[in-house]
Amino acid sequence: MKLAVVQTQTTGKADANIIQTNLIILRNACAEAKANGATLILFPELFLQGYCSGKQLLHELAISCNAQEIQHIQAIAHEFQLAVCFGYAETSLQFDTATYYNSAMLISSNGQIVHNYRKTHLYSGYETNIFTPSDKEDFSVHFLHDNTSIGIGMIICYDIEFPEPARILALRGAKLILVPTANTDPYTTTVLVRARSYENHVFVAYANKLGNEDAIVSNDNTTRTMKFCGMSCITAPNGQFLQEAANTIANDDQHYTIIYSEIKPQEFEEDEQSLPYLKDRRPEMYGYICNK
Repeated sequence: MKLAVVQTQTTGKADANIIQTNLIILRNACAEAKANGATLILFPELFLQGYCSGKQLLHELAISCNAQEIQHIQAIAHEFQLAVCFGYAETSLQFDTATYYNSAMLISSNGQIVHNYRKTHLYSGYETNIFTPSDKEDFSVHFLHDNTSIGIGMIICYDIEFPEPARILALRGAKLILVPTANTDPYTTTVLVRARSYENHVFVAYANKLGNEDAIVSNDNTTRTMKFCGMSCITAPNGQFLQEAANTIANDDQHYTIIYSEIKPQEFEEDEQSLPYLKDRRPEMYGYICNK
């Protein structure tokens, strides 16, 4: 499997046309990734509607998991025979009441929806004012059936900063964890992402934004500048970087850059045998944490 990770550049204040703008970016990036031999491409958190769009606009632009825009991305995946994972603002209607989620979707290369994941750990303040966290444990592992047997899990941004989700995915057979993110803290990439790879013997793909952008952070339209640190990366099961994105945009007209890496779990089997963290666990001793 050849993986492509897209790092997007902030483009200023979001507006009602942001979805159409980002669908164009998505299609262009998919075409470029396919031309470079990729079989799976990852985009950042809330890519479709923009992370900094604020509560009012994100709610206005939120879509269902089978919306026309989703179908459009399914068609792009099928056209390029490329699996696609991206973040978006999801709305779900229950008894005429809308609930909003920070979600990520994985679509296979034949255009089928593989999994729709809703973020478990919302970042306090900004996200908790906009979204509802997932109400069920959904750390599931999926296979793309594209001549690979690599188990794939998905979590979103802040989720990777907790050890439990990645560990559950690894125990369920994930060898690759996809993480759409919108992160402002370099420490997450330099330490925590690598730690999750190392302690679970998994590849982690981390797709971030780069640059400064004003976010509406309260109901009175108060704004705060968010400084997205970029540093998108692909880490190996030994905790080392396979690829890191340069914190510059290669082409100003594109508003993104792409990094690539082959995902070959068999090349890291010796590392897992020398430090068998999963095998040496003693879950019978961990009861306390399960009850807290």
